[in-house]
Amino acid sequence: MEYQGYLISHGGKVRDINQDNYYLNGFYRKNDDCFTSLQKIMSQDKILAAVFDGMGGEKNGEIASRIAAEYMEQKEEQILISGDITLFVEEVNKSIIAYDPQTMMGTTYVAAQVTNDKMIISNIGDSRGYLWRKGILKKITKDHTVLQEMLDNGIFLSKQVVDHTSKHLLSQCLGMQDEGIEIIPEPYISNVIELKQGDICLLCSDGLTDMVTDQKIQNILNDYKDIEEAGEMLLGYALTEGGKDNITILLIKVNENNVFYKIKSFFL
Repeated sequence: MEYQGYLISHGGKVRDINQDNYYLNGFYRKNDDCFTSLQKIMSQDKILAAVFDGMGGEKNGEIASRIAAEYMEQKEEQILISGDITLFVEEVNKSIIAYDPQTMMGTTYVAAQVTNDKMIISNIGDSRGYLWRKGILKKITKDHTVLQEMLDNGIFLSKQVVDHTSKHLLSQCLGMQDEGIEIIPEPYISNVIELKQGDICLLCSDGLTDMVTDQKIQNILNDYKDIEEAGEMLLGYALTEGGKDNITILLIKVNENNVFYKIKSFFL
């Protein structure tokens, strides 16, 4: 099959810097000061894609997300051949802590590994991965937040509590430590997904999902089959709704034809 990848990242309307980063078959944001990025790829073989959201209010979040992207480049072949992302998670966790043990910095991640027409999605934190198929959007990942842990344990929370205390408090991230002692995070890893023509995978930071409901995302993907148009519409809607955080949207589509395009990359 042929795969098309499209990535757009924007700093949003509130924050001064973009702490998000990404990875798309060797491309990632190398300049920490870059506010907006755009990437496009076509592949007839394999895709390794990820979104990294540097911890919003933490110092050096953009460094943590870049370290994760850099390390994914180093480990791309190993991840795709083995199909196992856990070693990457453990080593990145150590690398982020080692960069500055005195600074509490970290990043979420959500990744898609595509080989042999099969896909595995994994995540740590609240960056999400979805599969759109035949008009239906399905969330694949599991949020690692205090809120999700409470819900999993059957603890009822009022809407006020959800909105103001626990919605964005992460229970896991890359760069986890407790008073200088490393805590190894445990990623959520999906079952193997057998890809079909027309499928679309969406990876995104919470800058999208906080502003745009899953239903609205599904409607946009239904209305715009071209993933470049869909990505631009998703970003535009998130900005219109407030753009309160950095917004990164990465779309992978299983094409229904065999036209091959050369890789293109753009930085805005």
